[in-house]
Parts: sequence; C-alpha cells; structure tokens
Amino acid sequence: MNRISQLNLAVFCALTALTVHAGWFTTDEDEARQAFQRGRYQDAASKFDDPYRKGVALYRAEDYRSAADSFSRVDREDVRLAARYNLGNSRFRLGDYEGAVEAYKSVLQEDPEDGPTRHNLALALSMLAQTQTNPEEQSPPEEEEQAAKEESQQSEQQQSEQQQQSE
Repeated sequence: MNRISQLNLAVFCALTALTVHAGWFTTDEDEARQAFQRGRYQDAASKFDDPYRKGVALYRAEDYRSAADSFSRVDREDVRLAARYNLGNSRFRLGDYEGAVEAYKSVLQEDPEDGPTRHNLALALSMLAQTQTNPEEQSPPEEEEQAAKEESQQSEQQQSEQQQQSE
C-alpha cells in the first residue's frame, strides 16, 4: 500500500469514528431541539434548560399547568413579553381567566398595540364575566373536554350493550 492510500485510509477511519460517536458532542439543548422538531414535546421539555423553550414545549404537550410555571420564570429580555403572553394563554387553557387577564394586561402595558393580546384579553374578560355571572355553569376547558369524553364513552358503552341485547 502506498503512502497516499495509507493516508486516505487513516482519514476515512478517523471520519467514520467521528460519525459513529457524533452523539458525544450533542448537548441536552441539541437533543431537546431535535425532539421538539419531531413533535416529542414532553421529551423536549425535559431536556430544555431555558424556561421559555421549556414552556413552549410543555404548552405544545398540553401540559398547561407546567407551561404556566415555566413561562412565569422567564427572565430573558428578548422573550419576556412573549412569555407573559403565553402565560396568559396557559392560564386561559386552565380556566384561570383572572390570571389570564392579569398576564395579558401586563403585556399591553408595555405594548398597547399588540393585536393578538388585545383579542385574547377580550376573550378572557368575556369568560371571566360568564363565570362570575353563572359560576356553577362554567368549568375550565379541560373539565369540559373530560366530560365530553366520558359522555362519549358512556354512549358507546350503551350502544354496545343494546347491540348485545338485540343479538
């Protein structure tokens, strides 16, 4: 084997070894970003250190309580307003309309022209007014969704029982 072939073989082996062990050079943040891009939001949230990124992943995973907690801990200036807006969204999803109103108002104090925040504030105020007028009739969206699932399951079970009786 000539000198150039030996050198090429050595380079090939070195590159192959780097490719095989590329995982050694990835960070939790890299892995979190990859998980997020693949739609594995809970996995991504467990790897993100940054409270804002963690909050976004938790929100996408529909873990609104944990998302709200993460958004409330954001201190990075470049995403501070976005975190408060998302804190409002998380609280709204939890049925905490007072908390959502508070978060949206804090965003509007700094950016009064923010259209989406104004819109969400109006929705939260409307829901808050409804719950204060008819507190026993209102339930958080999670509870409504669970009640709908239970009704659907009961209906399916009744249909199944009726079908068995008719056979």
